[in-house]
Amino acid sequence: VLKVYDHLEKQGLVSRCVPISSREATQEELLLKHTKEHVDAILGLKEMSEADAVKMGADFDSIFLCPESTEAALLSAGCVLEATERVCSGDVDSACCVVRPPGHHAEASSPRGFCLFGNVAQAAAMA
Repeated sequence: VLKVYDHLEKQGLVSRCVPISSREATQEELLLKHTKEHVDAILGLKEMSEADAVKMGADFDSIFLCPESTEAALLSAGCVLEATERVCSGDVDSACCVVRPPGHHAEASSPRGFCLFGNVAQAAAMA
Protein backbone atom coordinates (compact mmCIF):
# COMPACT_ATOMS: atom_id res chain seq x y z
CA VAL A 1 0.00 0.00 0.00
CA LEU A 2 2.80 2.41 0.86
CA LYS A 3 4.55 1.88 -2.50
CA VAL A 4 1.30 2.56 -4.38
CA TYR A 5 0.70 5.68 -2.30
CA ASP A 6 4.29 6.85 -2.83
CA HIS A 7 3.90 6.38 -6.58
CA LEU A 8 0.65 8.35 -6.61
CA GLU A 9 2.34 11.07 -4.59
CA LYS A 10 5.29 11.28 -7.02
CA GLN A 11 2.81 11.63 -9.89
CA GLY A 12 1.20 14.61 -8.15
CA LEU A 13 -2.11 12.86 -7.64
CA VAL A 14 -2.19 12.84 -3.85
CA SER A 15 -2.12 16.63 -3.65
CA ARG A 16 -5.22 16.75 -5.87
CA CYS A 17 -7.19 14.43 -3.57
CA VAL A 18 -9.29 14.98 -0.48
CA PRO A 19 -8.14 12.58 2.25
CA ILE A 20 -10.94 10.54 3.79
CA SER A 21 -10.46 9.15 7.29
CA SER A 22 -10.31 5.41 7.65
CA ARG A 23 -12.75 3.42 9.73
CA GLU A 24 -13.64 -0.20 10.33
CA ALA A 25 -16.66 -1.69 8.58
CA THR A 26 -19.49 -2.61 10.93
CA GLN A 27 -20.88 -6.11 11.21
CA GLU A 28 -24.18 -4.77 9.83
CA GLU A 29 -22.39 -3.49 6.72
CA LEU A 30 -20.52 -6.75 6.23
CA LEU A 31 -23.77 -8.68 6.39
CA LEU A 32 -25.02 -6.77 3.33
CA LYS A 33 -23.11 -9.23 1.13
CA HIS A 34 -21.72 -11.94 3.42
CA THR A 35 -23.16 -14.78 5.43
CA LYS A 36 -23.07 -14.49 9.21
CA GLU A 37 -20.84 -17.58 9.32
CA HIS A 38 -18.28 -15.95 7.04
CA VAL A 39 -18.29 -12.66 8.96
CA ASP A 40 -17.93 -14.52 12.28
CA ALA A 41 -15.05 -16.61 10.89
CA ILE A 42 -13.09 -13.54 9.79
CA LEU A 43 -13.85 -11.67 13.02
CA GLY A 44 -12.69 -14.74 14.95
CA LEU A 45 -9.23 -14.68 13.40
CA LYS A 46 -8.04 -12.11 15.92
CA GLU A 47 -8.50 -14.68 18.69
CA MET A 48 -6.58 -17.45 16.88
CA SER A 49 -2.95 -18.37 17.17
CA GLU A 50 -0.76 -17.59 14.18
CA ALA A 51 -0.51 -21.30 13.34
CA ASP A 52 -4.28 -21.84 13.46
CA ALA A 53 -4.94 -18.78 11.29
CA VAL A 54 -2.40 -19.93 8.70
CA LYS A 55 -3.96 -23.40 8.73
CA MET A 56 -7.43 -21.93 8.19
CA GLY A 57 -6.13 -19.86 5.27
CA ALA A 58 -4.84 -22.99 3.57
CA ASP A 59 -8.45 -24.15 3.14
CA PHE A 60 -9.19 -21.30 0.70
CA ASP A 61 -8.07 -20.18 -2.75
CA SER A 62 -5.09 -17.77 -2.65
CA ILE A 63 -5.56 -16.70 0.97
CA PHE A 64 -2.99 -16.16 3.72
CA LEU A 65 -4.42 -15.45 7.16
CA CYS A 66 -3.00 -14.29 10.46
CA PRO A 67 -4.64 -12.89 13.61
CA GLU A 68 -4.09 -9.34 12.30
CA SER A 69 -6.12 -10.15 9.17
CA THR A 70 -9.31 -9.18 11.02
CA GLU A 71 -8.20 -5.59 11.55
CA ALA A 72 -6.83 -5.28 8.00
CA ALA A 73 -10.05 -6.62 6.48
CA LEU A 74 -12.29 -4.40 8.61
CA LEU A 75 -10.28 -1.28 7.78
CA SER A 76 -10.11 -2.13 4.08
CA ALA A 77 -13.87 -2.67 3.83
CA GLY A 78 -14.59 0.36 6.03
CA CYS A 79 -12.44 2.67 3.91
CA VAL A 80 -14.21 1.58 0.72
CA LEU A 81 -17.62 2.01 2.34
CA GLU A 82 -16.72 5.43 3.76
CA ALA A 83 -15.50 6.57 0.34
CA THR A 84 -18.71 5.28 -1.24
CA GLU A 85 -20.80 7.14 1.31
CA ARG A 86 -18.87 10.37 0.65
CA VAL A 87 -19.34 10.07 -3.13
CA CYS A 88 -23.04 9.20 -2.84
CA SER A 89 -23.67 12.12 -0.49
CA GLY A 90 -21.95 14.53 -2.89
CA ASP A 91 -19.12 15.42 -0.49
CA VAL A 92 -16.61 14.34 -3.17
CA ASP A 93 -16.99 13.75 -6.90
CA SER A 94 -15.07 10.46 -7.02
CA ALA A 95 -12.85 8.26 -4.91
CA CYS A 96 -9.93 5.91 -5.21
CA CYS A 97 -9.14 3.58 -2.32
CA VAL A 98 -5.63 2.22 -1.90
CA VAL A 99 -6.41 -0.65 0.46
CA ARG A 100 -5.28 -4.17 1.25
CA PRO A 101 -6.83 -6.70 1.22
CA PRO A 102 -8.40 -5.39 -2.00
CA GLY A 103 -11.91 -6.85 -1.70
CA HIS A 104 -12.97 -7.82 -5.20
CA HIS A 105 -12.68 -11.63 -5.18
CA ALA A 106 -14.31 -12.65 -1.88
CA GLU A 107 -17.54 -14.57 -2.11
CA ALA A 108 -20.59 -14.32 0.14
CA SER A 109 -19.51 -17.26 2.26
CA SER A 110 -15.72 -17.39 1.86
CA PRO A 111 -12.57 -15.38 1.32
CA ARG A 112 -10.87 -15.80 -2.05
CA GLY A 113 -8.03 -14.37 -4.11
CA PHE A 114 -6.38 -12.33 -1.34
CA CYS A 115 -9.77 -10.79 -0.44
CA LEU A 116 -11.42 -11.42 2.92
CA PHE A 117 -14.55 -9.35 2.35
CA GLY A 118 -16.23 -8.25 -0.87
CA ASN A 119 -15.57 -4.54 -0.52
CA VAL A 120 -16.69 -3.78 -4.07
CA ALA A 121 -19.98 -5.71 -3.73
CA GLN A 122 -20.61 -4.11 -0.34
CA ALA A 123 -20.01 -0.64 -1.79
CA ALA A 124 -22.42 -1.34 -4.65
CA ALA A 125 -25.06 -2.54 -2.18
CA MET A 126 -24.57 0.54 -0.05
CA ALA A 127 -24.78 2.92 -3.00
